Amino acid sequence: MTTRAELAYREGVRALDEQQASLNSLHTRTTAILAAALVSASFLAPRAIDRPLGAAEGFLAVQGGALLLAALACLLGVLWPARWTWTCDPVTIITDPAWTALDDDAAHAELAKHLAAHANKNHVALARRATLFRAAVVFLSAAVGTWIGLSVVTR
Repeated sequence: MTTRAELAYREGVRALDEQQASLNSLHTRTTAILAAALVSASFLAPRAIDRPLGAAEGFLAVQGGALLLAALACLLGVLWPARWTWTCDPVTIITDPAWTALDDDAAHAELAKHLAAHANKNHVALARRATLFRAAVVFLSAAVGTWIGLSVVTR
């Protein structure tokens, strides 16, 4: 029969697995947005500024570039390496006297607590990266909109 401690342990493992999958998904979406940012900048920015610009158009061109740089900074913030904690050290569990003194049920309960602490710590970092991703999409959309508007207005 499964004990509550075993159930808590399994839930802790499942939570960390889901966080790891969310992080992998976020990285995949970030690289796609990064590619879109670079492609859109290479096609739209030169077209928007390929002629002499007045003061207002020059400001819009600089604004588009600044928005692109803000988007790139946010995307790099998402992809920047971080310390993620997904597991507990098995050697410690096997050799540490504090762990070896526990029976199986108590060990499952203690391990579940450690996994929950890891999940909480990872959650904060993952939420931060998700916010950076959303900001990057907004900045990139604004940059593209600025360049398209500049291209249309100055033609």
